[in-house]
Amino acid sequence: MSPQVSAKTFFMDDEEEELPSGYYNNEDLRSEKIKSSKAKKKNYSRKHNKIAEYLNSYKEPLASDVKWSSEKALQIGVIKRYRTEEYAKYACKVIDAFDMESEGVKVRIIFLPNLVTYNRLELLAEHKCV
Repeated sequence: MSPQVSAKTFFMDDEEEELPSGYYNNEDLRSEKIKSSKAKKKNYSRKHNKIAEYLNSYKEPLASDVKWSSEKALQIGVIKRYRTEEYAKYACKVIDAFDMESEGVKVRIIFLPNLVTYNRLELLAEHKCV
């Protein structure tokens, strides 16, 4: 993934204008809308979808926007720079917990505030599951 990827490119799988799941209306986090393209969302498998849904849920406070960019590449957008390398390794365990083979899956942790505000990709961690 190029370090010059834009916020629009990162969120282009979304079908309508919406807030990334981590941008809540409270005092600690900004809330802003991201306009996305009308590109069709890619579905790889039911397990891929379940993993993304779980990581996007309120059960996972660190992940803000999770999507599969391919069958073997998981992108996790975060708004805090907190233990990102460990979180990437944890994502591999989540993949295994959903009975999906994690070996060879590349997990990328991306800092969303720079992507949204400056249209600049900042890759905090990249881990290949073993």
